[in-house]
Amino acid sequence: MLKCDFHIHTHYSPDSNLTPDLIIKTALEKKLDVIGVVDHDIFKGGPETKKLAEKIAPNLLVIPGEEIKTLSGEVIAFCINKTIPRKMSLEKTIDEAKKQNAFIVIPHPFERIRQGIGSEIESIKGDIDAIEAFNSRCFLGSFNRKALLFAKENGIPVIAGSDSHFDYEIGSGYTYIDAGPDEDSVIEAIKKGKTEIGGKITGIKPHLGTFIQKRIK
Repeated sequence: MLKCDFHIHTHYSPDSNLTPDLIIKTALEKKLDVIGVVDHDIFKGGPETKKLAEKIAPNLLVIPGEEIKTLSGEVIAFCINKTIPRKMSLEKTIDEAKKQNAFIVIPHPFERIRQGIGSEIESIKGDIDAIEAFNSRCFLGSFNRKALLFAKENGIPVIAGSDSHFDYEIGSGYTYIDAGPDEDSVIEAIKKGKTEIGGKITGIKPHLGTFIQKRIK
């Protein structure tokens, strides 16, 4: 079983201070096998982290992506090759992601205070590849429970992520996957629902950190 954290931001996100080398170092310390590296509205930190990991940590699989702010809330697209523009409609964003054969994940869908898409998830549920059913930064456990229930009721696979912006958060939300150690195997296993999720809520500290980080940059 591979241990994965599918939601980590680099310093290309305005509210994170994580460099690719620090992400890799911390992921190895936390004994992670797979990490999903995404940034807010730019596809840059993920590819850089993947390229570096291939040189210095070949046993750590990095899956790059982007967390895109739509007019309805946030969407994560993995397996893309260029930035998807922000502030488009939810449907247009999904269309643009599909043009790149993206693997589409909906993060923290029911936490509206952090730009979850809420009830609008109904309109795109047929296009979703996975739901983030545990996010370590969720203020209330009920938000994660609602995401998990929606996924189960609609037969959508689930993953978990820490939503890390600082090194101490990495690995707080995790997914165990029965898959081979390559991107295609991991994606296929998620689609088949071969996942187990878990983690801990990280509380107010990282939110205060990102508030300060935005003002430092």
